[in-house]
Amino acid sequence: MPRVCVAMSGGVDSTVAALLLSKQGYQVFGVSLRLFERQDSAPSSFGSCCSLEDIHLVLVGDWAGDVFYTCYEELCTLVERHGLGGAVHFTGFVPDEDLVHLYTACQAFVLPSFLEGFGLPAVEAMACGAAVVASNVGSLPEVLDGAGELFDPHDTAALVGYLKRILQDSVYQRELQTRSLQRALDFSWETSARQMRNIFDTMKA
Repeated sequence: MPRVCVAMSGGVDSTVAALLLSKQGYQVFGVSLRLFERQDSAPSSFGSCCSLEDIHLVLVGDWAGDVFYTCYEELCTLVERHGLGGAVHFTGFVPDEDLVHLYTACQAFVLPSFLEGFGLPAVEAMACGAAVVASNVGSLPEVLDGAGELFDPHDTAALVGYLKRILQDSVYQRELQTRSLQRALDFSWETSARQMRNIFDTMKA
């Protein structure tokens, strides 16, 4: 069964969108890519995993208007350099109501950041039950809190190791998915509001 790998960054190419959302037996693998994230890690890591099965990487994002200024041209160059032109596809912006389907269907969600203020995509992915692999920088270790795997964003080999294990070991993948759902329960607007109120009460005391 061919697998579809998706990179999230910020309309939608109708052909690829239909492929992703048609539920015709394809499986999805997610990666978040932005300017401040390691852009070469996804194509090179994906290339190392291509020998495992017939998988495709779909890069989702509004390359022209993305406020994070994802480097579309550089990504295209990397794809060509790794000889992945037939397996990597660029779409465009995907709305939240469709994005949730990608998170839910993915084999894994990778956030290869060099810097991350919070890591909302990782929380969104966990809430949808995705296996999450993220870099060990910024807020991400605290956000995942053991729910996903962490790697040095400079260490492509470590990322490849996690990806291959997820693709080859269904028990390991299900364990990460279960951890994600459990961790996601800790994030809610109600919890945030309660914590903020406690802070304000402490400041008044």
